[in-house]
Amino acid sequence: MIYDILVVGAGPSGSYLAYLLSKNGVKVKIIDKENFPRDKVCGGGISYKTVELLDFDISPVIQKNIAGAFLSYQNKNMIIKDLEGGAVLQF
Repeated sequence: MIYDILVVGAGPSGSYLAYLLSKNGVKVKIIDKENFPRDKVCGGGISYKTVELLDFDISPVIQKNIAGAFLSYQNKNMIIKDLEGGAVLQF
């Protein structure tokens, strides 16, 4: 098959771009170096600000709402981060 656009990276941005293009009749192919689902530090997490930009409802797949996070590297120098407006985790 011949495609109009190749999107490299199937994360939230690449996937949404491919969705918007295909919704408008563009033939899109998405490629990613990893197989999905994949383990990733922020995998599955998106902000409410991002959710508000979507033109479809993701509430059926939200598994958890969060208001903050503990961030550290190699269990050193922990930072507690409040997330204004919160975030959602989906898997």
